[in-house]
Amino acid sequence: LATGQFADPVRESDPRLVTFPILAVYLVVLAVPPVVYNLAFTRDHEASWVLRGAPLADPGGLGRGMAKALMAWIVAPACLGLFVACALAWRDPVSAALHAALAFVLSWPMALAALLVVLEGLPFSLPRARGGSLGPVAVPLAALSVALAPVTALHYAFARSPLFWAGAAAAGIAAACLLPRRADARLERLWRRPP
Repeated sequence: LATGQFADPVRESDPRLVTFPILAVYLVVLAVPPVVYNLAFTRDHEASWVLRGAPLADPGGLGRGMAKALMAWIVAPACLGLFVACALAWRDPVSAALHAALAFVLSWPMALAALLVVLEGLPFSLPRARGGSLGPVAVPLAALSVALAPVTALHYAFARSPLFWAGAAAAGIAAACLLPRRADARLERLWRRPP
């Protein structure tokens, strides 16, 4: 904001001015997988037997609940902050709301994808390890970043078109509909895996 390089991509097409706001949307989305990964670790991992001993009919619900908590406590405030910053900088609350909503809509499928590819254990069941906070998640995070790269390019090229916003929302919703069963199957395997 201070450098003047935070222009509204809906009204401006100069890449020097719109790169940061476009990247801000996708950085919120890309912050989700490392958080999901780290939710498996705790200093009280020995108490995970309480969770494993619970009569849980739907282990996938545990993962989805963890992802919903992440959305409510981390992603939603980040998107609200993005909205406020964009609305103040652009003086266009509609465009700011579109960008914040896009970050939120794409974060949910990213959370489900993270349950599928980066979660190494049940929530709060693994001991913390120094230096292990991002190491194992680097390759899946790179793959998820590569998957978002074309969306970022489309955002830059077509942010002025309502079709981009409708297509991005439809893609996010479609991914959110396709990923839960696969994420649930992954949580089911983690649940059955011996501690």
